[in-house]
Amino acid sequence: MEDAAGPDTEVQTVSSSVSSPVPRTPDAELKKLLSFKVYKRRWFVLLVLCLLNCSNATLWLTFAPVADQSAKFLGASLEQINWLSLVYMVVAIPLSFGTTWMLDTLGLRTTLILGAWLNMAGALLRFLGAFVQKGPAFPLKYLLVMCGQTLGALAQPLIIFAPTKMAALWFPEHQRAIANTMASMSNPLGILVASLSSPLIAETPERIPYLLLVYAVPACIICVLATVGMRSSSPPTPPSASADSSSSEPFFKGIKLLLTNRAYLVLLLCFGSGIAVFTCFSTLLEQILCVQGYTNTFAGVCGALFIVSGIVGAILLGVYVDKTKRFIEATKINMSLSALSCIAFSVVALMQQQKVAVAVVCSLFGFFGFSIYPVAMELSVECSYPVGEATSAGLVFVSGQIQSVLYIVLLQALTKRLADSPLSTCGDAVLSWKADDTLCAEFVDWDLDTWTRDVIGLKQEKQLSAPQRRRFNLCRRKSFSAFVASKRDECQDQGSPSWRCCGETFKHHSAFHKHAARTHKAEIGRLTQTTYERLLSCLQEEAEAQQLDEREAEPADVSTWIPETAHISEEQLRKGPGKVLLYYRYCQVEDPHVICAWQKALCEKLHLTGKVRLATEGINGTVGGTNTATRLYMDAMRAHPLFKMEEEDFKTSEGGAECFKDMTVGVYKEIVPMGMDPDVLSYQLAGVHLEPEEFHEEVQALLAEGDVGNDTVLLDCRNFYESRIGQFTQCLAPSIRKFSYFPDYVDQNLDLFRDKKVLMYCTGGIRCERGSAYLRSKDVCKEVYQLKGGIHKYLERFPEGFYRGKLFVFDERYAISSNDDVISDCRYCGCPWDRYQLCSTEFCCQLVLSCPACRRDGRTACCPTCRTKGGASHRREECECTDGRPRIPQDA
Repeated sequence: MEDAAGPDTEVQTVSSSVSSPVPRTPDAELKKLLSFKVYKRRWFVLLVLCLLNCSNATLWLTFAPVADQSAKFLGASLEQINWLSLVYMVVAIPLSFGTTWMLDTLGLRTTLILGAWLNMAGALLRFLGAFVQKGPAFPLKYLLVMCGQTLGALAQPLIIFAPTKMAALWFPEHQRAIANTMASMSNPLGILVASLSSPLIAETPERIPYLLLVYAVPACIICVLATVGMRSSSPPTPPSASADSSSSEPFFKGIKLLLTNRAYLVLLLCFGSGIAVFTCFSTLLEQILCVQGYTNTFAGVCGALFIVSGIVGAILLGVYVDKTKRFIEATKINMSLSALSCIAFSVVALMQQQKVAVAVVCSLFGFFGFSIYPVAMELSVECSYPVGEATSAGLVFVSGQIQSVLYIVLLQALTKRLADSPLSTCGDAVLSWKADDTLCAEFVDWDLDTWTRDVIGLKQEKQLSAPQRRRFNLCRRKSFSAFVASKRDECQDQGSPSWRCCGETFKHHSAFHKHAARTHKAEIGRLTQTTYERLLSCLQEEAEAQQLDEREAEPADVSTWIPETAHISEEQLRKGPGKVLLYYRYCQVEDPHVICAWQKALCEKLHLTGKVRLATEGINGTVGGTNTATRLYMDAMRAHPLFKMEEEDFKTSEGGAECFKDMTVGVYKEIVPMGMDPDVLSYQLAGVHLEPEEFHEEVQALLAEGDVGNDTVLLDCRNFYESRIGQFTQCLAPSIRKFSYFPDYVDQNLDLFRDKKVLMYCTGGIRCERGSAYLRSKDVCKEVYQLKGGIHKYLERFPEGFYRGKLFVFDERYAISSNDDVISDCRYCGCPWDRYQLCSTEFCCQLVLSCPACRRDGRTACCPTCRTKGGASHRREECECTDGRPRIPQDA
């Protein structure tokens, strides 16, 4: 025990200006007041606890920000990496009661030193485990790291429950709140440090050991400081009257007193609920924001603002409470402002492109809500006297942890899954209805014929027409996907999914799909039937509305737009050299059905074949016919006042009416199927158009820069079977099946385009109009350009330019060429080959590259699955060609 007059004390005295002598037998209370002292060593105790709390938090979240690198280094799945953090939650709740007993019985010094040694042991064990060699003992590396994390988890409750006890024992009443604030806020500060430091240090899997060393060194230093510097649990002399009389009740008696303390129970429920809300906010923030198109980086910034603002608010509030002692008023006001901030967040989080508003609300949420944590903990101690500080504060923490689990489970159960959002960056997010098609693609054992008979009966199944069967098949697959998505374990990382159903955990797609088909066939069948009935009802309503519109609309006279052909013989329109035209025009079409009637009459009169899509946003067409017929068609299109087209707007190639099976003209929602409402994303937001000469110069500059030119992306907007046989040199060609997947590809690979100049191209230019508009809406690129007229116009100017290989076309030709390069291979023997043919299996719509030699050997199917079926008829429209390919590739 130190001398009371030693240099380490700040003596609190009571002075008097009265000259009369002090009585020889002073009052007992006055004598006790004269003996209260505070020690400078209290700041050392506070420093040790802050450093220890911060270090333990960094050990907790070491691996979460670098999960991919950690998984590769440790040879573990992402699910196993998640458990390195989840073990803290598992250990915290059951150990909480033991920790409160230790603090109230064994004292602060013993508890903190034990926590410091466990923290150091865990950090060192993680570091040593990283050096276990690969081979038979390779799983031991992950096991040792997990053991180290478990030791750190054992230390967490010993450390995180200590601030209120330390503040009560070492600090006077006017400094107690600020001391509790500093010690409590060091834990979120450590979380912030880990979130920012881990990605910077462990950029590659090989740097994981260095990361573990960086976190182990402070843990060792702090352990030495705690062991050597912590000489006692409390100062020799109490700092205040409340500390002097703080003999706490026995642990179990204290629990009984707390359960009968009405004021404490209110705080236990309310503030525990606050802790649960903030835990849910931190856990679900990314999933909430991604639905409106906000990136993971922005969600991380909002989380950082939440923590930093909370730390600042806690410091300010702690100083205020220390001076005014208005614990109750401060708690009530901050809880009310926190509720308002929570409501504001729930509103602005549903808005698109409101980064400033979301960031401000997150900051306010943290400032008012997170800052109340240390003050409420101190209030729990004040209102529960004479129960020990660790017991009263610890129960509040346990209440928060339990309510956190309940809230997260409840939110996941009540959350309304949204339909596909064109701005979503979630992928398979909690708040999105979107289910990955690969979920159904992997389920190859579910035969549609048998399943359909079970659901709707053999008689009804036979009565279904081909379009109805396709619709029913779509509803069946969507229902199955929805069921699978609903059973996904959302606590697991997206890269390593698992599913919980019937008390079991499934880690592989196929295993869970078979379980769902066998065990839940009736449930999925009812869902399919309901979905199918709703679809038929919607289609019927749309058809009735369309018929009503057609009856109300006056028949339009389209004869004035039909060219006169009396001077031209039928022979000239039907036979002779021909062309294929490709064109589009974005413009406002008030009545697309009138234009549809005109196009049908025009194409029929000119004996054209092909396809024309009409919508309120414009027209998109490709038609084939004789030179005479196509010339008349172009003249008619140019003469129409609505489209205002010029001759250069048409892309031409050799061909004719034989290139298409028939003529199809229809009214659609979009003139190019992207799966997005034109009213939501207009073509008017498209990127800057570059003439072929300008585009050629940009590509030339990109190739000249080589690896140095990493600030430009040459992006192919087409499908994988198009880019496989022809593409620009050094382009990024996404492996997607259809253009409607392009928005998802952009969302899941935004880092590829961040701060880059993007040069986009497609066949004729129309896909770039919508694609560049969508990319620009993400606000991540420096500049977005597109090739005017597409590859067609480029090849007219530069047939031997930077585009090599064939140009895929959507007709019976499949491809046209301008140079002799062959950039693709035969699917079977690997020899150069770039001429597509349909898979020989009936109902399979896949294109296959099979050279003449392989075709003579009977290898005409697209994959082994179709090859084994031969020419037999089957209902499946997808096979291994699509099952083995991710629906949305991750190229970032």
